[in-house]
Amino acid sequence: MGKTESAYGNKLGSNPKPKNKARALTATELDLFKKHKHSKVHIAHMKKFLRAGKGCWLDAHVSALKAVGK
Repeated sequence: MGKTESAYGNKLGSNPKPKNKARALTATELDLFKKHKHSKVHIAHMKKFLRAGKGCWLDAHVSALKAVGK
């Protein structure tokens, strides 16, 4: 495995394995939320999902779309 590879994705740090362990949002995630154009309920669902450690940004987005829509 090279420097830019991860055990769970093709880039370092991408798509981490869900640990279901509470964590803080990263600076990158907070920057992405500033650009993410969806409802406040959608954003809140994503933040809750990420803080719970259930998966990556994409997993949180798919979950929010299914749960509350755009």
